[in-house]
Amino acid sequence: MSCWVVPTIAAEIWGVTVDHILQRVRDGNLPHRVDEGFTFVDVAAPGDAVERPPTFLALSEAEIAALREGEAEGLDDDAPADTDDEANEPAVDLGDWRAARQRVGVTRVPPAKPQAA
Repeated sequence: MSCWVVPTIAAEIWGVTVDHILQRVRDGNLPHRVDEGFTFVDVAAPGDAVERPPTFLALSEAEIAALREGEAEGLDDDAPADTDDEANEPAVDLGDWRAARQRVGVTRVPPAKPQAA
């Protein structure tokens, strides 16, 4: 299945420079098309030679055990437990958003109307 994007997005996805993508387009090594003056490349092309970076790393058993030890050491029995209600409360009272929107709406300048020719 094809997935057509502009060269800058393809470069970001694959972790290479835009120049590298454009050179591959010029060499004919990367499927591309031009639509309405814009160049698009196929990032899902089968057999493309761009090496994609891994999207995740698997942890070893030793790393998992070390993380669990760190979590256990960080717990303090005397400290009060955070509740979900406390964590979700805003630090500052922002007031009613509708009142702020009404105040801003009064100062809004509408777009200019086009002049009749």
